[in-house]
Amino acid sequence: MLARFVSSNFRTAVSVVHWPSRRVACTSSECAGRPNWHQVVNRGKTVQLQGSSFCFPLCFERELRGVLRANPISPQTAQVSWRIPIGLLLLSRGALTEYDLQRALSLQKQAGTGKLGHWLQQLKLAGEEQIAAALAMQWACPLLRQFPPQIPDHKIPICLMERLRMIPVHFSNAGRSLRIAFAGCVDYPALVSVERMLEVKTEACLAKESHIEAALTAAKQRPGCREKVFDNCRDDEEIVRIISSYAEELDATEIRAVTCHEFFWTTILGRSSVGLLFQMSSRRFSSDEYSR
Repeated sequence: MLARFVSSNFRTAVSVVHWPSRRVACTSSECAGRPNWHQVVNRGKTVQLQGSSFCFPLCFERELRGVLRANPISPQTAQVSWRIPIGLLLLSRGALTEYDLQRALSLQKQAGTGKLGHWLQQLKLAGEEQIAAALAMQWACPLLRQFPPQIPDHKIPICLMERLRMIPVHFSNAGRSLRIAFAGCVDYPALVSVERMLEVKTEACLAKESHIEAALTAAKQRPGCREKVFDNCRDDEEIVRIISSYAEELDATEIRAVTCHEFFWTTILGRSSVGLLFQMSSRRFSSDEYSR
C-alpha cells in the first residue's frame, strides 16, 4: 500500500513538473525561448489581441501597451474645408437667392456660432430635409429620407454614436456590410474604426438631424446594452489594468481594440461579451465643431 501511495504521488508530481512543457501558442517575440516557469506564471492561458495570441496576463498586457502607444488617442479634429460650401450648393440649385444667403451668413457671423444650415432654417429660408439633401450632395453620399422601423443589432457603444452623431441603419448578411447614417457630415475615421472592430464593410449615408436624434433616443432604451464608459483615464497603465481585469473576470478568449478620435474602444469576448469605451479627455464634441 505504501509503495502504491508513493508511486501515485510520484506520477502526480511528475505531471505537475512537466505541465509547462506543453507550450502555449504565444506570438510575442519576448516570450519565445522563455523558461517553463514563464508559462506557470501566465497559468498557460492565452488571449487573442488584434488577431494574434498572447500569454495572459504578462505578454497580453505588454502587447496592449504597445497598441496604445502605436495608436495615440487624440481629440476629434475639424473636417477639411475643401468641399463646396452648403450655401453655394443651394445657390447653384436655385433654392436660395444671393440676398438670402448673405442674410444667413451675416446672422451666423453676428452670433459667432452655429452652422449655416441652422441659420437658414431659423430664417425659414430652407427646411431640414432641404438642408440634409444639400449636405448629402456635399459629401457625395445618399440621403436616407426614411428610417427603418428598427435599427439593426450592433455592438457600437451608444456613447460613441452620440458623440459622432451617427447610427447604423441597415446590415446585409450577404456582403457583411453595415450602412451608417450621419447627421451633418460623414466621419470617415469612425467608419474605419467600426470596420476594424466589427469586421464588416461600412457604407455612409446622410440623414436629417431630427431622425438621428430620435434613433439615438430609441437605441438608448433598448434592453441588454452591455457597455462601460470610463471618462478621463489618467494614463495607458490605467486602461491596461481595467481591460485586463475584465478579461480575467469574463475568461476572455479574444479582445479587439481600436482608437477613434479621443476614444479607445475595446470589445472583450469570453463567457459573455462587453464593450469598454475609454475617453482620455473631458472635452465634448460641439455642434459648432464643423463649419459649413
